[in-house]
Amino acid sequence: MTSAHRYSTARLRRAATLVAGCVTLAATARAQEMRSLHVSRGMPATPDTSALSVDLTYGVGSLTLQRATTPVLYAMTLDYRGGRVTPVADYRAATRTLVVGIRNSSYDHLDADSGGDMTLALAPRIPLDLHLKVGAATTKLQLSGLAVRHMTLETGATTTTLRFDSVNSIHMDDLQLRAGAAELTATGLANARTSHVGVAGGAGVIDLSFDGQWTSDIYVNAKVAFGKVILRVPPGVTVISTGRAILGEIDDGNGDRHSASTHADSSDDDSDSMNDDSDSSDVDTDSLAAALKSVAAAVKITRAHAKTVDSLGRATGHAAQRAAPASPAPQATDGPHYTLHVSGSATLGSIEVVHSLKP
Repeated sequence: MTSAHRYSTARLRRAATLVAGCVTLAATARAQEMRSLHVSRGMPATPDTSALSVDLTYGVGSLTLQRATTPVLYAMTLDYRGGRVTPVADYRAATRTLVVGIRNSSYDHLDADSGGDMTLALAPRIPLDLHLKVGAATTKLQLSGLAVRHMTLETGATTTTLRFDSVNSIHMDDLQLRAGAAELTATGLANARTSHVGVAGGAGVIDLSFDGQWTSDIYVNAKVAFGKVILRVPPGVTVISTGRAILGEIDDGNGDRHSASTHADSSDDDSDSMNDDSDSSDVDTDSLAAALKSVAAAVKITRAHAKTVDSLGRATGHAAQRAAPASPAPQATDGPHYTLHVSGSATLGSIEVVHSLKP
């Protein structure tokens, strides 16, 4: 074989490799291009009014959940990136369960390029059990006009708004909100007609407004790690707080603040006086308790200084107001009076009640 022939053969091989690579890249690009999925289920002539369970899982992008404006049980539109996620839309008539969004296997392997857009519309007047799991999507939950019986929302690094602009047509058994490094804002929660709200916060801000039509006392159990939970109520609502501040702070909106309290059990492992090996665990426990107390003491000193400065400012303000005529005491209004009961704990974050809503 001549050198010219060998050179020509090598060039042909390189060209073939280049062409194959281009074909592969083109196929990959087509696989990852945006695709659309539209699914819906119409309402039967005789509507089934039994509860519908909705399991929704979604990752990156934007998500909207709202009331259907056409006679359907549900309607979903999903724009997604092919090759990145696997969409799912499965209605199980036997159990009245709707599974929509993306598969869990896709949810655990998402990145910024996986983003899409999803809109789910649900029928009004059908009792709904909502189980929503959202990763890093901008989420809008417009629940006005829906009959929500139960709701669990679990979010990751999201920005979420939840709205009850009108009164829920049925009583809600409970509302559970779990947010990681997320911003969650909810309004109209009195309209939800639920007596029990559970809140678990990580490192984000959860802002809950209990405006709307109160129909019963509301019990909120809030647990926050590093973030902040704000509970907004109308001025006429009584607040009773039994929450526990570990190294964080709880403000019940009545002028009482609870902060940096630690509790340690110094009792011996055994009731006898024997020097057994089980007593050695006391060293680690006592050391940990002492460390926590030191941190708590430092936090208390810092907050005490801040309160002293604040008290001086208030005293100055009160002195300026003494010459002014006293305002008449607010008159009691007719009608039922409701109470917000707050329990839970603040580890390093805070729970704050604010009387900032119009009655």
